[in-house]
Amino acid sequence: MSFLLPSPHWQWELDPEFKCLTLNLDTGHKVVTGIAAKQLRDKDLSSVAFSVTDTEIYNELVEYIEISVFNQWPELAFQVVINATAALVFHKEIAAKNWLYQENVDANSMSVTIPGLASVTSRFDGADILLLNPEGHYVLAMLLQPYQINETKQLAAFSLIKVGVDRLFAFTGDSLENAGTDEYV
Repeated sequence: MSFLLPSPHWQWELDPEFKCLTLNLDTGHKVVTGIAAKQLRDKDLSSVAFSVTDTEIYNELVEYIEISVFNQWPELAFQVVINATAALVFHKEIAAKNWLYQENVDANSMSVTIPGLASVTSRFDGADILLLNPEGHYVLAMLLQPYQINETKQLAAFSLIKVGVDRLFAFTGDSLENAGTDEYV
């Protein structure tokens, strides 16, 4: 799988139409992320060049994604890498909400590798997640598919969650079955 090489001409921008963070590539294409304007640390973000730090995060994620199960879905893999990079660089802090996720009674057998893949479940749904950043007994993660958290609320694919390590289950791969569908556009 080959990824685009980061360019100093890439620009992070707040899209006024979609009201979310986008990445304008030097090819003329725009990648819409799952990060809404209200979720940004800097509410006044207008246009920011893809930095050296962004490139380091991007390259680390690419290295992981290239050896993971994503190799059959290059479009999804690129979306995951861009959204994860954007989340680590621009997303404001979020609180853990463990009550939304089922506890894994065998959590001691679950190893947390960053980046890594895992799954979470609730009474209503299950979802695969990309583990991004350990924070004590919690981990910052990105949903790889939409996730129904209760009767009335669903989180979109690429939303960030903070979840306790005791809520992680082994990666199922269910999210990849929908690769290339409208859920990822």
